Amino acid sequence: MTRMWWDFRPYLRGLVIDALGISKPPKNPAPPDKGPSIVVLPFETASTDDEYLTDGVTQDLTNSIARSSNAVFVISADSAFSLKGTKPEPTRIGTELGVRYILRGSVARSEDRLGIDAELIEAAPGTTLWSASFECGLTDMHAVQVEIVERILGAVGFELESAELDRLTRPPNSIRSVEAVWRGYYHMRQLHHKDLLAARALFQGAIDDDPELASAYGLLAGTYTQEHTQGWSLDDSHLDRAWELASRGVELDPDSGVGHGILGVVQLVRGNWREAVKHEDRSIAADPCITWPHAMRGVALTMGHQRLEASRSIRRALRLDPFPPHGLLMALAYINIGAGRKTEAYELLEKVRRENDDNILVRIGLAAYHQREGDKKYAHELTQQILRINPDITAEIAKELIPSLDRIHPQSDVVRYVDDLAAAGLPRNADKVGGP
Repeated sequence: MTRMWWDFRPYLRGLVIDALGISKPPKNPAPPDKGPSIVVLPFETASTDDEYLTDGVTQDLTNSIARSSNAVFVISADSAFSLKGTKPEPTRIGTELGVRYILRGSVARSEDRLGIDAELIEAAPGTTLWSASFECGLTDMHAVQVEIVERILGAVGFELESAELDRLTRPPNSIRSVEAVWRGYYHMRQLHHKDLLAARALFQGAIDDDPELASAYGLLAGTYTQEHTQGWSLDDSHLDRAWELASRGVELDPDSGVGHGILGVVQLVRGNWREAVKHEDRSIAADPCITWPHAMRGVALTMGHQRLEASRSIRRALRLDPFPPHGLLMALAYINIGAGRKTEAYELLEKVRRENDDNILVRIGLAAYHQREGDKKYAHELTQQILRINPDITAEIAKELIPSLDRIHPQSDVVRYVDDLAAAGLPRNADKVGGP
């Protein structure tokens, strides 16, 4: 009688990532037991020309509430922006995001002044706890944010200490720098190369107008790391430029969350995982509701074989972002690959591919997979898409763009990764220099 053996290891790894809460986004998470929990929905405007203003107000209010106290849980702006243009019921929002309170409102502009209407809603009954209207100049928005934060948390029975208010970042000095940063936010959220270049010009303009604006240096640095890590540019000097800019931001403001976050990304790309974790920890302490530093911390810890602690970072990112952005969806896909769940993993990668025609990384992973699985026509189609985005990509470069590849795939897949990509249609380095 022939014995049949079944490899239980992938099944067990799947159970582990389920138990750790890192296999998929949380469904209807419970609100935290202690402290207020809140989401800032995208503010509305009657003018499409002012869309960047509503994005800027939403982003800055989200960050300000999160910085106000470690006891306050705030949903990432990424998940909030996924609801833009919709009018979901407060009860549904509270259930799906796991928060007790919702802040929403509208913004109107008249020359250099803003009119802001804000409303705080208790999610479960859907009742209004507080509402108010404000008028201010663009450069006075910081003071209005502080007042809104105080009044919101006061409405839910939470009083801030003056030291907690000091955690809010220094406001810009010029109207043009405010507009430039907010317009930059808008472009960065589009996740396309041309928008990233537009954001770079805007953040540089903010620095030109306000050379002491620490956050603008970190945001500008982020355009260089993103262009490099996405494979849109193969210029190695981008990392040096990012390091220089982020270091200047941290010099101006030692608690610059975006500055430390980008320093961590540079260290991660260079293989210094311990230093990357240190900087991401500083970033998270400064900006606790921004997701990507948590995810980068998880990637760095994975590089250092600290898998349990890495899982905590990914789980926290998912709790902050129950409607994950593309970067976090890709992280989930690679976690599922590591657990042997290829079907779930490649469904996530396909979702990202469909929604972003500029994403090189997701096409690399899909091309290698489909080439191995025998779907050579689709694999070739994917490599041609990669080359349309950046004609300079080679199979060797593509492999290096995937972080911690040897921690994701079985060794048998890693050793043939370049061959699979080359067979699918990416040129080799030798082909680019005219070699055999």
